[in-house]
Amino acid sequence: MAKGEGKGHNILKDKINMQHVEINIGKICNSKCLFCYDATLAPKNKKWISREEVEKELNYFFKKGFRSVDFVGGEPSIYPHIIEVIKKAKELGYRRIVIATNGKRFSDFSFAKKVIEAGLNRVTVSVHSSKKEVEDYLTTIPGSFEQKIKGIQNLIYFKNKNFFKYGLSLNPLIHRKNYQNLENLVIYFKKLGIDNFRFNFLRPEGKAYKNKKISVSFSEIKPYILRLINFNERVAKVWLNFGGVPFCMYPKIVIKTSYLFRKYVGELHDLPTEVVTFFIRNLAKTRQSFNWQEKKRNFLKTKLECCENCRFNGICEGIWKSYLETYGSGEFSKK
Repeated sequence: MAKGEGKGHNILKDKINMQHVEINIGKICNSKCLFCYDATLAPKNKKWISREEVEKELNYFFKKGFRSVDFVGGEPSIYPHIIEVIKKAKELGYRRIVIATNGKRFSDFSFAKKVIEAGLNRVTVSVHSSKKEVEDYLTTIPGSFEQKIKGIQNLIYFKNKNFFKYGLSLNPLIHRKNYQNLENLVIYFKKLGIDNFRFNFLRPEGKAYKNKKISVSFSEIKPYILRLINFNERVAKVWLNFGGVPFCMYPKIVIKTSYLFRKYVGELHDLPTEVVTFFIRNLAKTRQSFNWQEKKRNFLKTKLECCENCRFNGICEGIWKSYLETYGSGEFSKK
């Protein structure tokens, strides 16, 4: 959610006053990922929101002063009216117009051109490996990797034409199949032309709930986070940070070095985010709106007794509840 700002983040002045909203336009997707958070929804509950409803939300939040909007799903690029609602956002005056996508539909150059010309000026792409066999395994759709690479190449073409004022970012999840070679992913995609990465911790929810074949523990990833940071500082030198990791689970050098702390802790770069989503149960639709940071702190995450004495207790969001249900609290009680 509002994940990973652009390299060096040239729009820091914008962030001071720019309010951000994510509009979930439906749970329909063209992948069936093994870690999907929405996989428990019955097919009848996976519906698109109408164009009229999306435009109503755009009008509502614009009048409240919001100038940044992110269309999320499901897979928003396959939404039948995606070009129209992006164009509407631009016409209203939204300055930052984002889509969070798996990138596959952007393999169609004509589609990519149309949606970007409509006003899209930031794209975050979910790709979770630099290996075809791993990406196709995770998405369970043969050919996903090749489609994503083609889509990313098309997006890089427009990035190089300066269409993405607010950046083009990759948002890989850290999972069982990639956590030991994260730098290989950076090397591969940097060669393609990507210089912006947000590595998000895969919280064990949905299909990944209590599934240790897909998820990985903080203690396991900690040395590899350090290795990736060292690699980035010495070699890659890209804009890179991490999301969903409690502060105490970062390597000590990150916690003790203010430069590294500010650079690599992803939540410090995120825009405060309002989320609008529609839940469909037995064909009855309910609109929900909430602040994403508050929902994480108050409902999705928790803190332990050992957190009370942590100097970061006031700003750290805590630990995913589903993580504690999967891995327990032992690694934290040792802190």
